[in-house]
Amino acid sequence: PSELDSYDQVIGEAILELHKNVRTVLAKAGAVSGTYRLRDYRVIAGEPHTGTVHKEYGCQYRVDLAKAYFSPRLSYEHNRVASLVEEGETTVDMFA
Repeated sequence: PSELDSYDQVIGEAILELHKNVRTVLAKAGAVSGTYRLRDYRVIAGEPHTGTVHKEYGCQYRVDLAKAYFSPRLSYEHNRVASLVEEGETTVDMFA
């Protein structure tokens, strides 16, 4: 929330302290927009990059949040669609 903006750096440093595997903490700097539904972020603590590894259902996804749309809220949908694929089938993601 915007009322916490003045505490960004403190919050970011606390996250880094609590989660030793985290190297960068980002804050949303705008809404999702454009053809590729990208969002602007700003680094509030840690290393100055926007790349991350997201893990869900035994898979790892390397994503640069500044260059690709990604929402972890879609993890259930990802798993649901993957479960529809049967042995020997070929799949194509026309939107990748």
